[in-house]
Amino acid sequence: MTERNPRPAAQDAGLIVLQKGKTQQTLARVLMLILNYRYGLDLIRVTSFFEGFSTVQKRGRSVRCSVVIQDRRIDSKISIASLADEGRIPVFLVLPERLLDQHRELCQRLGNVHYVPWERALSDSSDSLASQIAGVFRDQGIGDLFSPETQALPYAEVQKLVERRLDHLRTLPTLPQVALRIMAMIGDPKSTVEELEEVLTSDPAIVHKLLQVVNSPVFAGQGHKGDWTLHEAIVRLGRKKVGAVAQQIKLMTSLMKPEDSLFDIRRFWEHSVGCALIADRLYRESLMPLKQPVEFSDYWIGSLLHDCGKLILGFFCWDHFEEVLGQMDTADCTFREAEKELCEAGNHEFLGRLLLLKSNVGEDLVDAVGTHHTVSRTPSDLTCLIHVANNLAKDLGKGYMPEEQSVYSAEVLQHLGIGREQVRQLQSTLGQTIVDEIDDLVDRCTQRPAAGNGAGQQ
Repeated sequence: MTERNPRPAAQDAGLIVLQKGKTQQTLARVLMLILNYRYGLDLIRVTSFFEGFSTVQKRGRSVRCSVVIQDRRIDSKISIASLADEGRIPVFLVLPERLLDQHRELCQRLGNVHYVPWERALSDSSDSLASQIAGVFRDQGIGDLFSPETQALPYAEVQKLVERRLDHLRTLPTLPQVALRIMAMIGDPKSTVEELEEVLTSDPAIVHKLLQVVNSPVFAGQGHKGDWTLHEAIVRLGRKKVGAVAQQIKLMTSLMKPEDSLFDIRRFWEHSVGCALIADRLYRESLMPLKQPVEFSDYWIGSLLHDCGKLILGFFCWDHFEEVLGQMDTADCTFREAEKELCEAGNHEFLGRLLLLKSNVGEDLVDAVGTHHTVSRTPSDLTCLIHVANNLAKDLGKGYMPEEQSVYSAEVLQHLGIGREQVRQLQSTLGQTIVDEIDDLVDRCTQRPAAGNGAGQQ
């Protein structure tokens, strides 16, 4: 197959000459979102023009762009020219706006130099960092992973494109292999109870927590005494339900945040698990007028992973994530609205779509996660279910931020044929009971086994 959206080779990179400073570091992290995740480039960071020049000489044509981020005047035109390789490499100067005219004069005879006012570098303006990179890369034939041209490709081609582009990146986490094996198995109508049991018992830690969860009142019912074995649970609840919950447990215990991140992982899982529990209640009790049946495993895992892009931001771009939270507070807006103000190029819907595409999951699930805020005019029932559950979780105080605003899509409400009054009734129906269930389920999934306790019954 010929790739219609040209890709850089695995070793291709963006060079960053980075001065020390908090603003400089924040801009560099956002640049990672753009160059790594949108264009599949590695990043090479250096602290001086000499190091940058040496890198260009050593790496040659694999350097696709150079970016200078600093707050003081660059006195030598030769320093800038050294990063451009005689105009072949585009150079982006990210500097305070008061310095730009001086540098335009300094570099007037140099080609392929682009000027980014760092006050607007993260905005959605035409001279922002993302906008200028997009224009230059288009001319170079380096396609955006989610450009209109890419989105028009068949789903299987997009999956292969993402895999090829990002197979060398270390900053994009992958879903655990056990979770992916379970996902494939519950999607295969020919798989058996015994085969699922074999996969689950290959990871005893999952079995221990899984038995705690499936024997809880949420799944087994209020009168259950909590004595199901793994085999009994699969037979009674079904392969897809048990498999989806097992996936949840593996994800919650495997995706560990780096030590230097202050990302609130407990709060994140409370929102995500809350979204899954609410979606399940809405579906099982027919509280929402859906038009088509939706598989438990799809809406449970879709709800659980709808904000997985925030994990990437919170783990690898923590300072930018913190800026988004600050913008939410200052502007009294939603997380998604704050992203549009600060860096639309690396928003959490895009990153979630990227993670799931790289993990080779189904198209419907990818689409639901990638559009749970920016819903299309004709949303699927799966998207509608996740969208409403996500917002109800916020209404019940289980957003990532305790008082996070809900924003219900007009397209979703129209598709479902309901209004805001019916949404308020749903919130009242769910009430405090489901909030307590959310906390209990997160506790069961994350608490450590008691000393001397085995991995689980068979």
